[in-house]
Amino acid sequence: MPRLPIQFPALLALLLLAADAAAGAPYVGVAPQGKPAAARSRVKNVCSGCHGIQGHAVSPSFPNLAGQNYNYLLKSLENFRSGAWKASPMKSLVKTIPPTSDDSHLKNLAAYFAGQTPERKEGQRFDQSLLSRGEGIFEHGIRDEKVPACAACHMQNGGGMAPMAVPRLAGQNAKYVDQQLAQFASGKRANSPHHIMRLVAGRLSKDQMHAVAAYVQALRPAQLPGAGPSTYAAYVQRAGQDPVPGVPPSAVSTSAGSDRSPQG
Repeated sequence: MPRLPIQFPALLALLLLAADAAAGAPYVGVAPQGKPAAARSRVKNVCSGCHGIQGHAVSPSFPNLAGQNYNYLLKSLENFRSGAWKASPMKSLVKTIPPTSDDSHLKNLAAYFAGQTPERKEGQRFDQSLLSRGEGIFEHGIRDEKVPACAACHMQNGGGMAPMAVPRLAGQNAKYVDQQLAQFASGKRANSPHHIMRLVAGRLSKDQMHAVAAYVQALRPAQLPGAGPSTYAAYVQRAGQDPVPGVPPSAVSTSAGSDRSPQG
């Protein structure tokens, strides 16, 4: 029987509070309502310099947007506009988008990037011990530090929880994830409901942040149980081949200690 993420009751209580607080938010529980084609010109002129035309970031310091949850994209854009998420240059860039009564321009952008196909970057390798530490934190949390499992909100496959505007993490740039965890921990970023991410990230060490960031970049949902092999025997066979659950061998360095943290 799989282990439940630690501190799950407390985390569930926080999530329920967050859901109550966001009940009237236009990004909670909604299905995509934007018109992707209407955003193409704005993507080319405003967004592509950092995120690429198809949502594949031009630098590991920027987030990949392709395939990100629509609700989370819309929430982020609204947070940039309101100042709830103070990030440069996004706050200034969003101000160039004319406001409308129904936020149609923001919805169009969210629908555009949500509809793009995520890019699976191959080639970058991480040390197996780093990935294993990250997988352990993501799946089970850290009991002694009262850190809940990341999977409790972001799901085991890293796909996030779209109706609650919880972002997809699988395949996200490790350097970007590392930076965001540090910003949540310091309070520089404070736009998570009831400051849930401040509570979680604030209990992680820098090394633990590096490990989680590396794991989510390398994570391939199709290689996890239930999404990959169709039989238990096939799963056991694959598990014996994969050094870290959900991570392809191509993402693991072949020489011990050859990998640096995602910061490098």
